[in-house]
Amino acid sequence: MKYILILSTALLFYSCNSNSSQSQKENAEELKKENFTASDTLTKHLKPFKEDLPTIGLLMYSGVLQSEVVATSDVFSKPDGPDGKQLFNVITIAETKHPITTEEGLTTECL
Repeated sequence: MKYILILSTALLFYSCNSNSSQSQKENAEELKKENFTASDTLTKHLKPFKEDLPTIGLLMYSGVLQSEVVATSDVFSKPDGPDGKQLFNVITIAETKHPITTEEGLTTECL
């Protein structure tokens, strides 16, 4: 009984590792096919700065509550109105270009 338990546990660990490795290889191949890079994601989600819209500035400083920045940017950056268009420019404001760490440990950097 002891040997069956050890064998089944070893088989379980081996099967879990082999499937995830295969999945990672498939994901890597798919990304290569699409010529996907990390900057593509950033570029896709950046909104243009439109000078005719009001600008909301979010003050960033070391120790700021993460929810104060994230929730506020989420609310003001969502498209709204009858046409579903951008209503505000949302920017962050900091004293320096150095990375800022929130109270919860999230670190942000300037672009």
